[in-house]
Amino acid sequence: MIYQEQVMQIAQVLAGYTLGGADLLRRAMGKKIQSEMNAQRQLFVEGAAARGVGRARAELIFDQMAKSPATASTNRMPRPMRWSPTRRPI
Repeated sequence: MIYQEQVMQIAQVLAGYTLGGADLLRRAMGKKIQSEMNAQRQLFVEGAAARGVGRARAELIFDQMAKSPATASTNRMPRPMRWSPTRRPI
């Protein structure tokens, strides 16, 4: 998964989340709020199980979503490159 919207769509299709619920899941994963992620994990697994997905597979998918680059922190900004006479664009 590359985009946070993909995490939301997986939650909606696979576990029956509403758009608002999927946004809460996305936010919890993006900010790595462990207590909220634990609660969301339970909802995700139960919703997926109700739709015929095995619990082990649902937990695996949840773990993959939580570790994906889409939910990684984006607060780090690259350091601006300083101009110097040796670093001129070609």
